[in-house]
Amino acid sequence: MKQSKIAVAPDQDETLNYYDEPLKLYCHACERQVISRVKQKSNWETYTILVLLLLLTGIVGVCVFPLVRQYTRDASHRCPSCKSEIVRYKRFRMPAVSNEVITLQCGNCAVVLAKRYFVGFTALAFLIMVLSLTKTYLKSFKLPDLEPGEPINQSWQDFIDDCGTSSNLGNPLKTRRNFNEIYYGKSATNWQGRINHVRLGVLGKNFIFVNMPLHDKSSSTDPDVGLIYSSDTWDDVVSDFERGDLVMYNATLLELGSRSEPTLASLDGIIKITSNEDLPPMYPSVS
Repeated sequence: MKQSKIAVAPDQDETLNYYDEPLKLYCHACERQVISRVKQKSNWETYTILVLLLLLTGIVGVCVFPLVRQYTRDASHRCPSCKSEIVRYKRFRMPAVSNEVITLQCGNCAVVLAKRYFVGFTALAFLIMVLSLTKTYLKSFKLPDLEPGEPINQSWQDFIDDCGTSSNLGNPLKTRRNFNEIYYGKSATNWQGRINHVRLGVLGKNFIFVNMPLHDKSSSTDPDVGLIYSSDTWDDVVSDFERGDLVMYNATLLELGSRSEPTLASLDGIIKITSNEDLPPMYPSVS
């Protein structure tokens, strides 16, 4: 019978390193040396990372939850007789900010920083996270839930002429005025485009991102329009959509986009259609 490998026992008061194999340790409850049994346990750092990952990446982040959980759990060494915990080794150690030198550890790797650099990097990371959340999820909360607006006859070509990137670069005030007077709260009808991707909102709203025939963004991968929709109303329809599908939709326009951000609209209706010779293939092309 194959026996478990027993690692060399460290000083039990030294928890800087991480040991996830059985160790010969002293159990104070039994008052004798024992070969520990190791059990992986999640900690508050694990759940914090999972929540942040979910906020930053959305439902896609769930795919890497098992991997994150596996590599952030603590190793709890227990006595095989009395089951009491002898020592717990952590992959992540929170530094004491009272020290002039901060040690950041992950597993058996460590980085030593002066306290001022640690505080600076932490503040910068927090600021980036807040800005990212504000730009994505939190932004969608302030968008109003509008009833379908008055239908307008303007095509996507008309919208580009009135409010597109070229118009915005030339005269941004006029572009904003055009959007507010002609398009805001109005329902664009029978616009056609190709599905870029669908984002299911965990804390925010659901979006269908669409590439339009006259692409108006700085990058070929950026969608032109973001359609906000309710799960209860459109889930059955949206579940059949794939990247590159050709769709026709009606949507009430809410917010003018920019060179990299899509124009946002509340979805009033959408159907998948078969072909339109005026619409180019999906860019980049779908294999």
